[in-house]
Amino acid sequence: MANRVILGKRGSDYGLFISRNGVDVSNASLTTPLSFNTDAANSLIVQSYGQGVLVPNQPSNASFTYGGVTYTASDADITHNLGYIPAFAVRWCRYPEISSGVATAVWSPQYVESVRLEQGDEDDGGEENEEEFTATGGLTAFGTTTKLELTNEYYDSDENTATSLNSNGSTVIFYSYVIFHTENFKNGESL
Repeated sequence: MANRVILGKRGSDYGLFISRNGVDVSNASLTTPLSFNTDAANSLIVQSYGQGVLVPNQPSNASFTYGGVTYTASDADITHNLGYIPAFAVRWCRYPEISSGVATAVWSPQYVESVRLEQGDEDDGGEENEEEFTATGGLTAFGTTTKLELTNEYYDSDENTATSLNSNGSTVIFYSYVIFHTENFKNGESL
């Protein structure tokens, strides 16, 4: 098992240093990226940042109006053109989690799928029909060598016939992102 934490001196620097899984923090090259160090705020240089709103991917003609702007996209491609997959941080929340323009809760990128089976009426042969209902949700984020791809994964069965989601907007996602100049060291995941 590798020693992953140093509180004190590492090389000529003093601070808190935490290495990646399986890397001995005391033996690692001083240029080896760490999971955390006290200079982390100085080491991740921001390439770009922003925020936006994504409607669910169903219905396909969904729209949502917020702050006088109408949103219709369920995904966003944010171009960076760095030539490598950069480190990035993405956080999101749903519209009901916005209060006075501020998020009251935020989530890291995630995808959730649930399946519910219900017994239906009997068919002509006297056997019960089983109905399957699938619900998906969350926000996925993938980095490529040219862009950051964000997708609203919500499919709202309660709102799937409506085209305007302004009633409760429970499947509308508000997101924010930061893209760094540093190459991604989280296996392509968000920080």
